[in-house]
Amino acid sequence: MKATAPHYDFEKNLTARQTLAPVRIEVGATVNNPDYKPEPLPLTERIPWLIYVVLGASSLALAMILISLARTTLRTEPPQAEESTESGSSPTVREGVLSAPTPCKGIDRLLYVGYCPDLPE
Repeated sequence: MKATAPHYDFEKNLTARQTLAPVRIEVGATVNNPDYKPEPLPLTERIPWLIYVVLGASSLALAMILISLARTTLRTEPPQAEESTESGSSPTVREGVLSAPTPCKGIDRLLYVGYCPDLPE
C-alpha cells in the first residue's frame, strides 16, 4: 500500500491569494559588505597559552597550601597525657593510642565507639 501525497491548507490558500505570476530574477555578482565587522575571537583562541599559565599558577598555589598544611600538621605535637583528679573525665593519649574516659556516657559513646568497653563493636 502506497502513501498518498500530502495536502496542506497552505496550497489551497496560496492559489486564492496569488493574482500575479511570480517574477523571476537572476543572481548578480557577489559584492563585499563594507559595514561587516567579524566578531572578535574568544580570549582562549587569541591567547592560547594563557589557559596553561592560569592552570599552572593555580596548581602551584594549591601545592604551596598543601605543603604549608602538611608542615603545620607535622610540627604540632600530640597532647601529653595529663593526670586528672577526676577519674575518666577526658580521653588521654598514651604512646599514640587514644583511650576513652572510663564512663562512656552521652557523646562519648558516639565519639569513642571502639574504645568504650561496654559498647558492642
